[in-house]
Amino acid sequence: MRKHPVKSGGSAKLGAMCAGREACVMVNDAQRAVQQFADDLKDLRTYAGMPSFERMSILSKRQDAGSEVKAIPLPNSTASDAIRGKRLPSAATVLAFVGACRRAATEDGLIVDPARFDPVLWHRGWARTRVLRDASTTEGTSTVNALADAVSSSDSVLPAADEASESERSRFVRELTAHIEQSGENYSREIQQIRALPPPRRSHEEAIKLEAALDDLSLLLDEYIPPPSPQPRNTLTFANTYFEAASVGAVEALSRDPDIDLVAAVRARESKAHDPPKALVGYLTALLAAEVEFRASQLTYTQKVLLANVYERIGTSMLVEFELYIHAMFALNRAIVLYRQTDDFDAQDRCGLSSARARHKTLPPGLRRAVSSALDLLCCYGYRPFRMLGWLALQIVASTLALRIVTDISTSLVLYTGIANCFSPLGLGDLAGFGQGARAILVTESSLGTLTVLLFVVFLSRRIVQVR
Repeated sequence: MRKHPVKSGGSAKLGAMCAGREACVMVNDAQRAVQQFADDLKDLRTYAGMPSFERMSILSKRQDAGSEVKAIPLPNSTASDAIRGKRLPSAATVLAFVGACRRAATEDGLIVDPARFDPVLWHRGWARTRVLRDASTTEGTSTVNALADAVSSSDSVLPAADEASESERSRFVRELTAHIEQSGENYSREIQQIRALPPPRRSHEEAIKLEAALDDLSLLLDEYIPPPSPQPRNTLTFANTYFEAASVGAVEALSRDPDIDLVAAVRARESKAHDPPKALVGYLTALLAAEVEFRASQLTYTQKVLLANVYERIGTSMLVEFELYIHAMFALNRAIVLYRQTDDFDAQDRCGLSSARARHKTLPPGLRRAVSSALDLLCCYGYRPFRMLGWLALQIVASTLALRIVTDISTSLVLYTGIANCFSPLGLGDLAGFGQGARAILVTESSLGTLTVLLFVVFLSRRIVQVR
């Protein structure tokens, strides 16, 4: 009987094929779970009256009454990707998607079933789907890689449809995002180590770390050259990264659910002293991504507005939540630059005030810090000039009461003297007829009043010139 020749390596290829079928089953189960979750999101949008993605992005900015979690805008592209089923969306995306659908249904007067929009139930479903996805990724990756090595491209069992369909720019953004996320995780560990230092030394070390990180970004921009394909002009390249960083609070609030063992384990692991908080990792990663986008892109007006909002949110979080004042000043100053280019003067003043307060926190105890505190109390470093009018009124009331106590003149004359003396310097003969105590009060009031009026005029003139 004639035997068929056996090709070299055929048994290895056959073994890889058999093992690959098992891996394919796991991967297909995970893909079906992800697709089913995406279909559930699609059904929810249909139930809510099919609001447009642009409207959902607008609705996601609104904060619910009684909620302490700041509302975060959901990018249009992120909402669209959530229902395609190609990959599992993040928990933050799911929560924002569900919240936007609920608001749209409520505005349109539809009958809303609270159970269908319950964020806890949606978070549980997302966690279960992620378990299936992670299990297939962990156990099946090595087998699939062996299959890919053993079988030629013409005999491949698993078609790389996603890879083939991705554009050149999409691959570039994905690779650059992965690099930035890894850099953000490493950088956050370095920053976490210096957070326990005393404020003066911490600010010094923080400035050194930030400068080193910016130098690394310069090298990153030299290494990653964007493709010639055009980029969207009405959105940011790393919009998903900014969204994830700003949505950590909402996700962590639901992660306290004791029924989600996986999330509880992750939170327990992150609670170690040497591990940075997840929110800090997200914001530092967003800061690096924003800096890459600020340096590498020719931004349109819309992109400048969006990126300025990102920088402001990062700077505010660094100042209030993490007490990283050097990072806060850097992010807020970047926001000021972008707001100046878009002629948003109120936002410039808002970020300038926050940056000045962050700079105040870096000063050591002493005279400079005391003077800085006084300027903040009097006029918010010049960004709130009309606060000076309140101090003028307080000076008039205090001097009038003091004059009424130390003199015997009528109340009407005391009130007139206090008001006139506060807005005009003392002249020759203005103190005639007053005793020693009254003269001291009038001199003090006149000096403080003149200085307050001058400062008010200077700060108000700056504001008027800025607006023009």
